[in-house]
Order: sequence, then structure tokens, then C-alpha cells
Amino acid sequence: MRNESIEPVVAGVDGTLAGVRAVDLAAEEATARVAPLVVVYTVEPGTDPALLRGHRRLLDLVVSRAQAEHPALSVESDLVYGEPVEALVRWSARACLMVVGHREGSDGKGSVAAGLAARSLAPVIVYRPLAVPQPDGDRPVLIGVAGRSGGQGPVAFAFEEAQLRGTALVACHVPSGPVSTVDGRLADALDGWPARYPDVEVRQKVLSGPDAAGMLSAASATAGLAVVGTDGYRTLGRHGLGPVSRALIDTAGCPVAVVPGGDFR
Repeated sequence: MRNESIEPVVAGVDGTLAGVRAVDLAAEEATARVAPLVVVYTVEPGTDPALLRGHRRLLDLVVSRAQAEHPALSVESDLVYGEPVEALVRWSARACLMVVGHREGSDGKGSVAAGLAARSLAPVIVYRPLAVPQPDGDRPVLIGVAGRSGGQGPVAFAFEEAQLRGTALVACHVPSGPVSTVDGRLADALDGWPARYPDVEVRQKVLSGPDAAGMLSAASATAGLAVVGTDGYRTLGRHGLGPVSRALIDTAGCPVAVVPGGDFR
């Protein structure tokens, strides 16, 4: 397990129910990491400045809720007047983890969560409701891997999350070729990590099918968190998400963590 950081967990909210749920999840993540929580309320350009007082009241209510549920947690707030993705990307440079709800942008051009996940410097968890409620059941952390070494950021994050949650880790691979050709590739992708987290039970699963996003989305229905990587565009001076990561943000049956680096693209 990595050394605890004083970098905060940052939750982005916008007055929606999904945003409130994201703060609930962020508070749990911050408590597990012994890290402070910062709740960032973004008010989009064009909002009447006279309405800012109402937005501040909503932000204060969300912060009070987090503090009531987690009395030992340090919670701060930041009301930002600006474009949501840009504001949250700036915060990601100072955060150990970003947490947001799933919502469509006001301009109809796409998901704020996907925009943040594509550009964030820190891992991003996108809150999604559980497709199959199992409050007392075993909900493992699921990671989609490409079956090759490299892209260790998502693997490391998944193992740490499994340890923090006290759950198993399910490593899933959807091969592009015949299943018989992927023997040993999952083990290669997990190279060395099980030994670093001996208390985490690791289950390996090969999912057979032509649609990697669809297979992983179905598998996520009984998970507590699905972890995938970005597509690595930052190395080319560009930003973006691969089709699998992007699809899971919209379809997964549990919250989705998108971690810089990549296994699935």
C-alpha cells in the first residue's frame, strides 16, 4: 500500500442527485485514505450572479451532510464560477482522487464525467448506481485488462481499492482473438501485484465475446467498482478516452474508476 498522501479527494457537484451521491462516495474514499475531502461546486458560465447565493446554500448543505456522516473527516468547499470540466481538471493537479456523478453537459455535447476522465491528472471515479443492489453481498473490484504488461497505473489502483474495501479483485480480459491464445497473459498483466497485496483475493476471468465494453459492463453489474485505464493520448499531446472506457462511464452497473495509463483502451 502506498504512503498516505495529504492530497485531498475532490468531489465535483452541480446540485443534482448524482452529485450528492458522488460526495457520499468521495467521503468514503477520503475516510479510507485518511485524506481530506474538498467539495467543488461548479456554476456554469451564463448563470445569473444573483443565483450564486442559492448555489452556496446547496454547497453548504452537501458539505454538512458529509461532515455529519463522517465526523472525523476534514471537509472543505470551493464554489467555482466557470466551465465544469475546466474547473475540475485544474483541481485534479492537486488531488489524489477525483469523484463526480454521471451527467450530460448542458450544451448537449457529452458527459462532464467523460470530459474530466479524459484529461484529469488524478484517477477519476464516476458515480453510477448499482445495477444489482447487494448491500450485504460480496462486491469485488473489477479491472479490465488488455492481457499485457504495462499500463500499471490502473492495476495498482485496483489492488489498492480492493485492499481499502476489504474485497476481492476480479481481473477480466476480453481477448480479440481465440481464447486459447491468451493463456498466461492475465498473469503477465498482473505481474508482481498479488505479492504486494497478499490479503487481496485475486480472481482471473476471460470473457469471450466481440464486444469488450458490453462484456465488461455486464460483468460490472455485481461489482462494487470497475477500473479501466485511459487510452494514453496524453503522450501524444492529445486528450481522449478509448471506446471501452468511454462506454463504461455510460453503461456500467457500478461506479467506474478511470485511471491515467491504460490496459483497456
